[in-house]
Amino acid sequence: MDSLQSQQKVFHLLWFKLRLITFLQESFSFGCLRGFKHFELYLRGKEELLLRVYNEKPDSSTRASYSATGEATKRFQIANSNNIDETFVHLPPASPCDNEMEKSTDQTAFLIAGYARYKCPLVWLRSNHERILGVRYKSELDYPLRLKTTSSWKTSDVHVYDIVEELLSVANNTPVSNPFAIDHTYFDTLSIEESIVCSSALLNFLNKLFQQERPYKNEIWKDMQALMKRHLNEYQELVSFTGSQDNMNYVTSIKAS
Repeated sequence: MDSLQSQQKVFHLLWFKLRLITFLQESFSFGCLRGFKHFELYLRGKEELLLRVYNEKPDSSTRASYSATGEATKRFQIANSNNIDETFVHLPPASPCDNEMEKSTDQTAFLIAGYARYKCPLVWLRSNHERILGVRYKSELDYPLRLKTTSSWKTSDVHVYDIVEELLSVANNTPVSNPFAIDHTYFDTLSIEESIVCSSALLNFLNKLFQQERPYKNEIWKDMQALMKRHLNEYQELVSFTGSQDNMNYVTSIKAS
């Protein structure tokens, strides 16, 4: 009986290890994507993905209601007081918090990590601790957040973009209609070669989401159509330019000979 239990334990450890490897591979691919409207991604090594969510700008009526009575703030603090996962209290914190992230008021930073020693994905809040959790940042409070996605990862098919979608709702009070909306003006800042590669990668990702029948499927489809149009136009432009350059080089070589 003990031998069977030991074998089952080893099997589960191997299974979670393989799942974590798959998660890290997916995180690497996802972390290379650029051009999202509500957030940006940065890869930090093989096990870490930094997510920076653009903070919403509260209107004057929202600020007035919060300052008139402290009830809204109190409810927010109480609601988030259980967001720290004390399962990992005795584990060391994640990567050191960057000073620039702590000072930023325009973005809320999260660290999504898949450390081998933890055997599951975890998320740390890296900025705006007082606004999100109702406490000022302290090293002893640097525990991973308790999220629905990370808590159910061992028993459900949870992807890194599912975690990102939940973190967008944590960072901002107002839900967005499409968490993975595309900022199409971003591509205007890229060279045509970079834009083609970037749009191709995003189209591949959005197509995967589109096939999953998500609530914002229609918004995804609109972004896909716009991206596809841009991608094809830029590709044709690049091919035309390359072809003309080749012809010019050929003529020059003929004249030189």
